[in-house]
Amino acid sequence: MGCGTSKTLQVNADLKEADIVKQVHIEEDDGRELETSSKEFISKDESDENVHLTKLEDDTSNAPIQQQKEFALGDRVHMRGYVGIVKFVGTTELGEGEWIGIEMDQELEQGNDGSYEGIQYFLCGRKRGVFARPTMVFPHPKRDDAGQASRTLSPATVVFIQARLRRVLSGIRRRKLQLRTDIDKAIDAHVRSIPKSETETVAKLSHYLTEPFEGLRNRAFALYRWITVNVYFDVEGYFERAAMRGTDSESVLRERVTSSEGYATLFEELCKASNVPTKKVRGFAKGYGYHMRQKIRHPNHSWNVIRVSGGKWFICDPTWGAGRIGDDMMFHRDPNVHQFMIQPSVAITSRFPVDERWQFLDQPITKEAFERLAVPSGHLCVMNVALCSHKESMYTASESEQIEMTFYATDSTIFKGVLKSYAGGKEKPTARNMVRFEPARQNDKVKLTAQFPSAGEFFLDVLVLVDCKWEHGVRYCIYSTGGVGEVRGGFPSVGRNFYSLGFQLHKPLKNIETMNGKCCVYLKCNKKRFGSLTGKLVKTSSPTSDETNDHRLYCSEKTDNGFLLKVHLPYKGEHRLSIYAKYHDHRKPNEYLCTYFVTAYKGAGQAAGFPAISDRFKTWGLTLVSHQENILAESGRCSIALKTPEEITLSAHLSLRGDDVPGMCSVEKLEEKSMIHVHAPEAGLFTLNVFGRKTADEKSEFLCTYTIKALKGVSDNPGFPQISELFKKWGVELIDPHENILSENGRACLRLKTPGSVLVQATLHQNDNPLPHELCFTEREGAVSKISVHLPAVGLYKLNIFGREGPGAKGQFLCSFSALATCGYEENPGFPRVSDEFRAWGLRLESHRQNITVYDGSVAITLLNPNAIKIFVHLLNENEESQDKGCMRTERIEERDVIYCQLPKKGRYKLDLYGKNSKKAKKKLFLCSYSICY
Repeated sequence: MGCGTSKTLQVNADLKEADIVKQVHIEEDDGRELETSSKEFISKDESDENVHLTKLEDDTSNAPIQQQKEFALGDRVHMRGYVGIVKFVGTTELGEGEWIGIEMDQELEQGNDGSYEGIQYFLCGRKRGVFARPTMVFPHPKRDDAGQASRTLSPATVVFIQARLRRVLSGIRRRKLQLRTDIDKAIDAHVRSIPKSETETVAKLSHYLTEPFEGLRNRAFALYRWITVNVYFDVEGYFERAAMRGTDSESVLRERVTSSEGYATLFEELCKASNVPTKKVRGFAKGYGYHMRQKIRHPNHSWNVIRVSGGKWFICDPTWGAGRIGDDMMFHRDPNVHQFMIQPSVAITSRFPVDERWQFLDQPITKEAFERLAVPSGHLCVMNVALCSHKESMYTASESEQIEMTFYATDSTIFKGVLKSYAGGKEKPTARNMVRFEPARQNDKVKLTAQFPSAGEFFLDVLVLVDCKWEHGVRYCIYSTGGVGEVRGGFPSVGRNFYSLGFQLHKPLKNIETMNGKCCVYLKCNKKRFGSLTGKLVKTSSPTSDETNDHRLYCSEKTDNGFLLKVHLPYKGEHRLSIYAKYHDHRKPNEYLCTYFVTAYKGAGQAAGFPAISDRFKTWGLTLVSHQENILAESGRCSIALKTPEEITLSAHLSLRGDDVPGMCSVEKLEEKSMIHVHAPEAGLFTLNVFGRKTADEKSEFLCTYTIKALKGVSDNPGFPQISELFKKWGVELIDPHENILSENGRACLRLKTPGSVLVQATLHQNDNPLPHELCFTEREGAVSKISVHLPAVGLYKLNIFGREGPGAKGQFLCSFSALATCGYEENPGFPRVSDEFRAWGLRLESHRQNITVYDGSVAITLLNPNAIKIFVHLLNENEESQDKGCMRTERIEERDVIYCQLPKKGRYKLDLYGKNSKKAKKKLFLCSYSICY
């Protein structure tokens, strides 16, 4: 604002004021209305474009006292004829007390998205969120016809909501005008309560305003406050849309509209009437319409200087203290205290008096030096921030790709920087955050580091956080002779509530470059209300930004002083990584924390991501030991180790494209951990779900999920044997193999640990048809049972293993293998059939443990016979005809019996062995039988 040709007005707020010059409005102060006209007027400054929230308060002035209602999340409620669901209950920044957040069934003109001033209280559709006091909300009856109730707002309801909204926004505006000290608050209340009759003359007004207060400073502030609250800038005359209003004190007092000359004149006259030393100053100002490099040819602004107790002079500018001119060329009223008692060293950055003595500097500066100075805003002064290293507005970064600055401040978290490129007369913010603030080595300074993406001219805007809102601080113009690159460099940008939520950046402190598509972010946190971190990836290097919603790409871990977030980027290129904090209470929405740009020169691989872990996984005390990430199985097989408490029993299931793939998982319980073995039957992307239970009677609960990328199948016969509960109960253990059988020669061999008196036997099936028992042979050495199998032809077989507790017990199913033979054992397959007595009498097969094939007709079988059991031999041909005993003889050598046979002709024979375990035994018992092929 000013009264010269160069239009100047300090920008201090974003509240809109009425676009008329003859203002008539109502001020509300703690429920008290002070009218300046008999006609009611609601000013446009009660509609703040930055407020995206409907706040509804109940007028309880004439309402009976009601019992406090309680609501829970998910309750169906109605409010003034509108129906919705409760999504939030608690305190907010809207005001004291409890608020109810409701998602309405349909859009509301005054609705929001569940957020207010950057704080997301709940998630809902656009214009469907409403905040209301509990007294205005009522439970919605659960009737069948409730859905047919009218949900259309009546005109009366719309008017009611709009009136409440205006009251709320007015209250917000008043809170923004609150002063910092008790005396200032008392002065402000006194100024706003002045009767109209006391504003008729300068003398009466000055006396009424200053009479209750002592001290030059307090009296001057009362006068300043009244002018900034009650006098409007003559924007119509300023833009020559109408004749200029008068600038003498009487005209200003009467019309309450003037230019900077009128503001300064009235303030001077009021101060003189109250014996406050003051002078009106004319000079050059950097206000509305000013830009860097501009030469201000003529004086364009008026302000005041005052002397308070102690004899020190200060600058006071009631024009800029009243408001600003916006981009819409309208006056936006915003009474503030920034422009009262400004230090001369600060005032000189934006005002240059014609008379050098009103600079109040030890070494006055020239007008050329004034035009080079950067202009810190009043918000910087309010936050006790001052420029330190760079006090001019234009610099050249020629020695490196970045520039460093320092500010006098104690807290680096109240700063934010925005770098904008300037080309073709247009400003454009850089895609990445290129500015970082951090504490300097000196305790009272903050360091700014700015990088430049390329050579060229840039604007650097420094913002400061005031009352949870980023306000303009100071602007620089910097020419860079080099750059880090358009898709490189920069720093993470943090959310408005990042520091207030208790977080700090630990590492990295710059944007991320990764060679393998993997990165980690460490954040410090001193609050216990958060349980983990999560992220959201958007690929920015593609023509259209592709958002990746796969939460398996993130893994959050708790550290000693915060959190570690591991991230996998599935594809190479540039990505934007947004990080959020998750509450322990999952009903609360996630809190946005910060954003990194990540450049991946290679994707994380075909199995990018991490296993999805359930809350039960953690509460049960399980820990991932071997695989912290999803799995790439080049051979089609993998084994996962988990640390599991003793009482937890795991199970696993594999699926492909949503279809279950049975028999491909095996769980091995070890002393302090469990091993999950997995086979992929073919190449593909598989999902492995892991479940657990504490007792056999409980239902299995989901624990975690892996994604497994198999480059090929394990074999032609993948999978693991089916194990029964009895197998585990009896303590039987597989020694080898632990997976299904693939035989290239028609033979297979299994070994099991069989404790105690457990006896095992095996049966072979093909196409659900049982095959001869002779194809399976079982022998035991100590606690180890060995099962040998012959697969007679090419094909797929099922090998069932049974067990019994002693010779006379009934066999019970223990386990089952799948066996695939790529070549059959075609030459007299099978094994000798052995009886229980054979084993009980201590006999053992020594020479031939499978059926016999000979080419010369001679057979010699050796038996280990330590108890000298009498052996009887019978030879039968394929027609079951007994052969001459002369072709057989038995020879005993030490503890062994050797049975010799000379086969009379080619063919198939059956050799049966019988025995007696004592001379008194009357009956010979069957011991074993061989099949012989000649």
